[in-house]
Amino acid sequence: MSKVRNHSASASACDAYQQILKALGIECSMSRTSECYDNAVMERFFWSLKHEWTKHESLADLEAARLSVFKYVETFYNSVRLHQTLGYKSPDQFEAVYAPVLAA
Repeated sequence: MSKVRNHSASASACDAYQQILKALGIECSMSRTSECYDNAVMERFFWSLKHEWTKHESLADLEAARLSVFKYVETFYNSVRLHQTLGYKSPDQFEAVYAPVLAA
C-alpha cells in the first residue's frame, strides 16, 4: 500500500514540476527510460560549476548566484575550459571552427 502512496506523491510532484516548467516557458528534455546520455553533459556541467567555480561558497541572494553562474559560463566555461567531447577545445574554439562548416 505504501508503494502506491509514494508513487502517487511522486507523480503529483512530477506534475507540479512540469506545470512550473510550462509556466516559465521551459521545455523539459527527457530521454527514454534507461537512456541517460542527454543528461550526462548537464550532470558534468553542474559538477564542474560546483567544484571549479563555487567551491561551496555561500552567495548572498539569487541575483548573486545568477551573476556568478553567468561569469562562470562566459569568462571560463565557454572561452577557456577545454572539453573532452569537443576534441579538447573550448566551446568558443569549437564553434569558431565548426560553425562555418555547418552553415555551408
